[in-house]
Amino acid sequence: MKIQSLVGLISILSLFPFALSSFSAEEETKLIEKALVESLSTQEQKEALQKYLTNLSKKKRNEATHLRELASTEPKHHSSQARKKKLVELASQLDKEASIHEETLKTLQQSLVQ
Repeated sequence: MKIQSLVGLISILSLFPFALSSFSAEEETKLIEKALVESLSTQEQKEALQKYLTNLSKKKRNEATHLRELASTEPKHHSSQARKKKLVELASQLDKEASIHEETLKTLQQSLVQ
């Protein structure tokens, strides 16, 4: 019975390919974090999320810095240019993700003050 339900659900979802990909990963992260902040009810929960997001943001910023350092040490050969570009793109993506977490932290800190 469960398998039939799962197959049915997959069949229905396959009819709507754009429904699954209507949000970018960044928008999805923003929405998830917003919902998470809104669902917190205790001070301890808010403080735990604040600590988690702070650490996650720092980790992503540090990784982005590391990737940029790697990119700057790439040789000037044509074959290395693609790798350098990919490293810079990954660093940029990590910075965007860290910014999302930092925006959520601002919202969370405002709710901690209230």
